Order: sequence, then structure tokens, then C-alpha cells
Amino acid sequence: QRRPCPAQCSHPAPSDSCCPACDSCLYEGIVRSQSRTFTSLHNPCQSCTCVRGSVSCVPLICPPAPCSR
Repeated sequence: QRRPCPAQCSHPAPSDSCCPACDSCLYEGIVRSQSRTFTSLHNPCQSCTCVRGSVSCVPLICPPAPCSR
């Protein structure tokens, strides 16, 4: 008989068991370690952190983009 998975996180990483795990995060196709801070691939002006299977992102203050003019 199938049992529901206990994982209640927004970005659970796949695991060897039938249920995903909340001890790391799957975000933008990459498994991130617990407590790891990283820059979003899709928005380099965001700093993201993996906390118990959920990713939280905050905006960074980025320098203005260089212009050709």
C-alpha cells in the first residue's frame, strides 16, 4: 500500500527512496546542499539559499550594466 510522502518543502531533491528528501534542494535543475548560498542562474541579481529543502532568494544590489554609448 502506498503511503504519502512526508516531504513538505518547496524544492525537495530526488533521493534513492520513493519520496524526495528535504535535506537538500533541487533548484534550476541543480541539487544544492543544505545551507548553501548561490546565485540564481536565471537572475544573477538574486542570492538564494537552500534551507531544509526550500529555496529562499533575495535581491542583490547589482552594478549598472556597461553601455556601449
